[in-house]
Amino acid sequence: MNATVSFTKNAYDDLLSDCRLHNRVERVGLLIGQASHVSVILPRANHWRGRMGDGFTMTRADLKSGHDFAVAAGLVVLGRYHTHLHHPPLPSRLDRLSLPPGWMEVIARIDAPPDRRNVTEVRAYRNGSPCAITVREECIAS
Repeated sequence: MNATVSFTKNAYDDLLSDCRLHNRVERVGLLIGQASHVSVILPRANHWRGRMGDGFTMTRADLKSGHDFAVAAGLVVLGRYHTHLHHPPLPSRLDRLSLPPGWMEVIARIDAPPDRRNVTEVRAYRNGSPCAITVREECIAS
């Protein structure tokens, strides 16, 4: 692992909270920030039409509204996140094929019964390679 993805503590806590909402349909959203530092997560609706729990998709409107949100905040869309229920947080073939060039991907594994969902592992990837994840109290302005 030679690359690192960092999160503000609030953004990482928001990511974990959103991922815990997984209910037979994968959770999905955008990672917003600067460089490799995520300061905002933006949950999006999963419009997947395949077998429940087997994938995710976002609409063009979801992507555009996420981009517009980021630009208005002086930030950029860095990538996306989604959940895997009872499966390792490894990118599937479809995950790899659908990831826009240069985007990072964060995948959270969700385990436990629906009344006690736990995020048991979170992994990040950039250009198909694993990245370390760090969490900071706040984004450090440069």
